[in-house]
Amino acid sequence: MKKEIEVVILNIDYDNLIKKLKKLKAKEIYNGYFLDYFYDNKSNNLKKQKQTLRLRKLDNNSAIITFKDNPSFKEYKIRDEYEITTNSFLESKKIFEQLGYKLIKKRKMKRTIYLLDNVFVDFHDLLDKSIPVYLEIEGSTKKQILEVAKKLGFSKKDFHSYTTKEVIKIARKSSC
Repeated sequence: MKKEIEVVILNIDYDNLIKKLKKLKAKEIYNGYFLDYFYDNKSNNLKKQKQTLRLRKLDNNSAIITFKDNPSFKEYKIRDEYEITTNSFLESKKIFEQLGYKLIKKRKMKRTIYLLDNVFVDFHDLLDKSIPVYLEIEGSTKKQILEVAKKLGFSKKDFHSYTTKEVIKIARKSSC
């Protein structure tokens, strides 16, 4: 288990941020697509408890199973996260189904992830033109996140603790 600490930053200049990251010698660690499958039981107990059970398909047909506990929301989103990697997406999916979990949502997104000062700088592209690419910064401590954010030209006033669902809702509301 690890403690997930992250912030979301909206209204970013993607090209400018990529230039800054390269200038700061950040290391690109991933640039590709994720296919996420979200599960719950028939009673929707996970949703009711604000927990997340996700199966993420990777390019090589392996998978990451992630369980996220009920987050605390302020300017940072903080929650316990449990993750394991399996070598078979299909077998993992079958286990979920055999345990009685139902697929509640699928989401494909493009992610570009950099590592800067042991902090993940993660661009989320939900592949929907009405939802702009946004930034998520994740680190081990709030201090680390703030230091990297400042290097990229942001301050605490830019921080949000939105979920992806909330980002979608905000983007669609502002495009009306």
